[in-house]
Amino acid sequence: MTPAALGNVIRLNCNDQGKVVVTAQDQDRFVLTIEQAAAACAEGDKAIRFGKQLENVLLPKLGAWLAAHKATVRKAFLTQREGRLLFLVVQSTARYDRHLADDLTALDMDVARDESLDLIPLDVMALPAVDDSGAASFMESGQVMVFANAK
Repeated sequence: MTPAALGNVIRLNCNDQGKVVVTAQDQDRFVLTIEQAAAACAEGDKAIRFGKQLENVLLPKLGAWLAAHKATVRKAFLTQREGRLLFLVVQSTARYDRHLADDLTALDMDVARDESLDLIPLDVMALPAVDDSGAASFMESGQVMVFANAK
């Protein structure tokens, strides 16, 4: 079956045989099988949903958690580690803070159970008071979002 145009919609069925040419805004052209085009659309949709979950749900949740713990948290980072997001919290003191660790575990469980964050794999970790280079040893190189608490 040939992809049929319906108004401004071009319908592709991943079970159809054949190829399509997709022209990007920069005029790059991609020749894909219909199955590859459907898979690329699914991945693109997933990436858009991931971004919305990150921006609209996870970041506000982390910000609220940090606001509630501003007395015990010096700085926090959101980065990637081993294919997952890592929320790395640096304590204000070098001494182990059981209450903070328990609250961080509760945050971890809350995020894991939140159906509106189903695309976000998050790990959490608390460190005693260390400088940025000490914290960096727990992160992969790449993009890092820094949350700084002003005391």
